[in-house]
Amino acid sequence: MEPQEPKIEIPLPNVDVHKIGEHLNERAVAEKIDLHTKETVRESIQTISSMPASQSQSTNADLDILPDYTKNYSPEDKQVIENLLQAAADKGLNVANGLAKGEAPYILDAFHDALAEKLLPYLKQKGIIK
Repeated sequence: MEPQEPKIEIPLPNVDVHKIGEHLNERAVAEKIDLHTKETVRESIQTISSMPASQSQSTNADLDILPDYTKNYSPEDKQVIENLLQAAADKGLNVANGLAKGEAPYILDAFHDALAEKLLPYLKQKGIIK
């Protein structure tokens, strides 16, 4: 029996994941970038966040993905980031990013970092980026 890859839960609707994957692949061709870095994924998340909203179904999110550097954040700040991740899962990236823009810049950064942390292995596993 072949070992199975672990299932990676992603806190975004599939339509948003595929948009980010397409954007990454377009950038890879145009800019000769390395798709396998969190920073590259983070930049694509920010770009896709500014695009028109999409209609999508919600998915279940595993919110245990806060960046390590948030360990010293207040419980309230961590909760805001988790709420943004949940909004991304329930309502899509555009809605969550709109909410995040009303927060302090470090919250917005942590939100994008958390998404990139989870999204990169998922994009690789699904073959969206190679």
